[in-house]
Amino acid sequence: MTPRRHPKMLGATLVITVLALTGCSPTATSLPTTALPSLADSTTTASIEVSPVAVKSGTVVATGPLTSVDGRTTGSVSVIAASVGRFDLKIDGFTSPRTGEAVLNFSAQAFDEQRYCDNGFVIYQLGVVTLAPSMLADMSFDGTLSRGNPDFIDTVLLTSNDPAAERTGCFYPVIASAELEWAMPDLRPDIAVTDSGAAGGAGGTASSVDGEITAYTVAPGDVLAEIAKRFGISIADLFYLNPGRAPNPQDPTAYTGEVLNLDKSAR
Repeated sequence: MTPRRHPKMLGATLVITVLALTGCSPTATSLPTTALPSLADSTTTASIEVSPVAVKSGTVVATGPLTSVDGRTTGSVSVIAASVGRFDLKIDGFTSPRTGEAVLNFSAQAFDEQRYCDNGFVIYQLGVVTLAPSMLADMSFDGTLSRGNPDFIDTVLLTSNDPAAERTGCFYPVIASAELEWAMPDLRPDIAVTDSGAAGGAGGTASSVDGEITAYTVAPGDVLAEIAKRFGISIADLFYLNPGRAPNPQDPTAYTGEVLNLDKSAR
């Protein structure tokens, strides 16, 4: 089922297997695929790629209460490390008058119902889940969108999967949402941003707070590889710092006026 609200498509295959822990068969949803730019072969990257820090399997790295606007749906959400670069999203204690199926989504924004209804809330669709007291989702980002670290996700969102469901002006009514609080360790301690100054394909403006570089505004003629080189990082680092980069997370083009994040704490 294709939602009327079109979430941003990912730049590589995103397969999410969602299981209701009631013995049902898993449901898998695949999104369109776009070839990734070669990162390993780039001659303009400024640093050698370092393997990210591994989080011990079973470690809870995020939690958040699942609530609804009408107060009739509750539960708790947690994100748990499953293996290197892989995480599970688990919903426990789910209670709701809603039954059947729902769409599981996430967003890098805090949920706001009015902004959602006005189509100003960007969501990524993960897949379809059968509503049950406990649900588990394999967050198989395949190292593309999240670069092995999903802590840029602010909100988990369950929306109605029933075309006949009661609506309040939104394309797909929100059943419940959860804002996540993260306790993720620094998985990329190798990233150190320094500014060598405007040059060539990196002539834009860097922003800083208290002497720390936080962002970069792309100038006409800029090239992502040159931007990365200017700040002493690799293109892979640049994508890691900008996991939800629009219009395509893996698009190698630098867009004039685009603001690229260079602060790990703000990814």
